[in-house]
Amino acid sequence: MSQHDQRVDVTALSVDYAVAAADVGWSDETLRAFLYARGISALMQESLWPDGARSAGRALNAYADAAMVRRHASGPSASLVEIMTQRFADNRSFKRSVRRLAQSDLLHPGDTLSRTARTAEQMIECRGGYRTQGGLGHWLERWLLVLGYSACVPVWLADRTPDDRPTRAVVRLLFGGSV
Repeated sequence: MSQHDQRVDVTALSVDYAVAAADVGWSDETLRAFLYARGISALMQESLWPDGARSAGRALNAYADAAMVRRHASGPSASLVEIMTQRFADNRSFKRSVRRLAQSDLLHPGDTLSRTARTAEQMIECRGGYRTQGGLGHWLERWLLVLGYSACVPVWLADRTPDDRPTRAVVRLLFGGSV
């Protein structure tokens, strides 16, 4: 692919990079090498991934959010427990890569919280909307979900069971209900 080819699929390449990052690490350097090996010039990389690996992380997150929304769009509203446990199950193939991304996330808390807040918004929509009224209620509901979901992610990343039993237990503990 040449730098003149404007039909670069940023999401697909970012997801492919996420798979590779499980082995090569999640960094600007590994992203540049990954994209260069696929014929993406430095200029095109800078244009399409302006924040380097952080851009790829946001694209992976958006990809997972879109899959979650598609899964829950046609059925009745799901509980947060169902939404989260299904999201973790659906993204199991990215777990090793997300572990690597999580290391980078520690150095970029603002970007990480922003990404997680977008995911929380999507979860709330999948659930059927906010349960609270007004701006402050929505803000509190969203940020409590961000904090709770953020507490579940490290458990999921460490969970080596085939059925995510510890992850499901923590999700149930924090968000109630059964899985």
